[in-house]
Formats: sequence, C-alpha cells, structure tokens
Amino acid sequence: MISKSDIRYTLRMLAKTPGFTLLSILVLAGGLGVSILAFTFNYTMFYKPIPLENGDKIFHICAGPESYSCRYMKAFEFSEIRDEITAIENIGIYHQTRIVVEVEDVPVSLEATSTEWNMFQLSETSPILGRGLLPGDQLPGAEPVIVFGYGFWQQHLNGEPDAIDSIVDINGEPTRIVGIMPEGYQFPWRTPAWLPVRADVVSPAVNGTVPVETYGLLRSGYSVADANAEIATLMQRIRSQYPAEESEGVQLCRGASLDCDTGHISTFPLAEFTSVVTFLMITLASVLTGFIFLLAAISVGTLLLARTNERLRDTSVRVALGAPRIRLLLQMMGESVAIAIAGAVLGILLA
Repeated sequence: MISKSDIRYTLRMLAKTPGFTLLSILVLAGGLGVSILAFTFNYTMFYKPIPLENGDKIFHICAGPESYSCRYMKAFEFSEIRDEITAIENIGIYHQTRIVVEVEDVPVSLEATSTEWNMFQLSETSPILGRGLLPGDQLPGAEPVIVFGYGFWQQHLNGEPDAIDSIVDINGEPTRIVGIMPEGYQFPWRTPAWLPVRADVVSPAVNGTVPVETYGLLRSGYSVADANAEIATLMQRIRSQYPAEESEGVQLCRGASLDCDTGHISTFPLAEFTSVVTFLMITLASVLTGFIFLLAAISVGTLLLARTNERLRDTSVRVALGAPRIRLLLQMMGESVAIAIAGAVLGILLA
C-alpha cells in the first residue's frame, strides 16, 4: 500500500536531481507527442468519417484490390454493374472539371464537380438559397444549371440573394444559377461549384476509357466486407465479359490502367490518395514515428536504470537496516510512474 510518506519521498528524490527529471520527462514527451501527432494526422486524413450526416456510411466505390489503392472506374463498366449492387444505395458518379465563369465580364477559372443529382441527398445537405440539382438537369437537352458554394457566392457574386435564377456564362455557354450551398460545404472534395454530369457519362453507349469517381451509402445490415465481396465479384464478371489484354511488362489495374478485375469500397479521404508513392510515404512515416517513440522509451528506460544503479549502495544499506523490500520497490517505481505521467501529459499537450 502506497502511503503519503512514499509519495513525499518520490517527489523529494525527483526534486533532488532536477536535470535528470526534466530530461527524462522531455525525452518521453517528445517521442509520445510525435507519435500522437502522426497517428492523428493519418487517422484524420485517411480513415476518419467525413463530417456529414451518415458520414461513417458514405464510401467511394473503387476498382482495384484493397491492398493497393483506389482506382477510377470505367464509366461504361460501372454503368453495367451499378444496378446490381445491393450493399450500397444512393449510388452516383462524379468527376472534376475545370470551368471558366464570366462574372461581370471578368473570367474566373475554377475546379468544379460534375455530378449526378443525388449527391446533395447523399450528404443530406440542402442549399441555403434556391435548390440543388434535379434528375431532369442531367437529361439531354436540359437547360444548363449550376450550384455555387458559399465562398464563391460571397466573393464573386457579392452575396446577393438575387443571384439565384440569374444567368452566367460558363465556358461560353449561358448557365442558370439554381442554388447556393451552405458555408463550409465541400463534398466530395474542396470544390466551389457543382454541375450536372452529362447523360452520356452516366450511361455510355460504348465501352470507352472514360474514368469516373463514384459515391454511395452503405445500406443498413451490410458490412464493409459484404460490400467489398460483392463489388469484387461484379468486377470479375465484367472483366470476363470484356477481357483486357495485358501489355508486355505492364500489369493490369496498375498505374493508369483502368482494366481491373476486382474492386472494393474506401473512405473518401483514403480514396483521394491513389498514388502508390503516397501510400509508401505514409507507411514509412508511420514506421519511423513508431521507431521514434520506441527510441524515446528506451532512452528513458536507460536513464532510469542508470539512476537505479547509482542508488544501489543506498538501497543495500536501507535493506540491511530492515526496511521492507516491497516498500523500497514501490518507492523506486514511484519515480518511474511520476515521470511517465508527467511525460504523457506533456506529450499530449504538445501533440
């Protein structure tokens, strides 16, 4: 049982050697702080659900194996399997496109998202002005429309409510502004505008090489493993229907190739990083971070061991005088525990 005198003894011994105590705490805090920071960064960037309603159930449907990275789907092949996917609902496609918007005769170039109408329903977010996209907006011959983000509305349209239903030129084509999204809304990525995707991209007539990105909501009662197995099976069937020839020295579904024979679902942040180099860098950074923390723990352990060895004579004398060994052990452990707690608190604050 630890007594108040044991605690006072521990604090007195730590205060007796402030340099050793401070060094041990800083080494441990530094290693722990770096480890926590790296873990938090990786989790937030790749695995944390996006900050939307049902964000933990919103996924990117990818071509390629889980162990590799998220590959784009072929627009034609995805149109062939999307109606057969049962584990995912509210499925749609999108792709990034660069547009030029003329505002008061001043051209503004920006990256926009060309998407299906149900993207806003998926994210359960409504415009603060006007409306979102509708199914009829992506039909052939429909009037061109656009939904702008809050930032673009404030910066280039002066935050005027009468911007709704006004006409702007986009890539030289008159386009009606139908909605303004709330401040901070950026799904699926940082984008200031949303356009209806063309019908020939949603349902291509020929099996071309047009790549698309996808989204969907995991149905209740289904797991990520269920969805992965289903999509992998559908992609294998597609590849058997539309075989692809493997060029010499080039593996299918690697690099820029779209001819994958498997698939899976991925979080949106993780799906954005499709480069193998990125994955290798993140993995290497995680391993190095682990080694930094391990090195810090070993260094502190070595310092404590050296301190214990210095006090062997004092400990031997106290044992000879009849001091209980369990009490001596608790007192020595008390210093380690105190240093560990102080290092952990400081490490968390640093992170």
